[in-house]
Amino acid sequence: MLGLLETDGAAYPVASKQAELIARYLAAKDHDPAGVAWLDAARRDARPDLHGGVRYLRTARHAIYVQFDEYVHVLERLLKRLPRRAGAGAVSLAASTGATVGR
Repeated sequence: MLGLLETDGAAYPVASKQAELIARYLAAKDHDPAGVAWLDAARRDARPDLHGGVRYLRTARHAIYVQFDEYVHVLERLLKRLPRRAGAGAVSLAASTGATVGR
């Protein structure tokens, strides 16, 4: 689950890991779609328990609750399986826009 959720921890580490996962997935999918078929299948089929043993109330509000440590652990496991850089042909934002750093 990415996007709208509530956690019992800080939001910024979660948002940062979500953003990294999305960026690395999209770059890998662009470079080698077959190489991320496992994640496509997981997105479609997997429903991991992200509660980390916490029993949240069964209400609409609590339906999007995840336990911070468990959720970050799942994101980190997924990140380990994705390449840091999707091939030598990857272009940085600065290079693609002609931006220069420090000038």
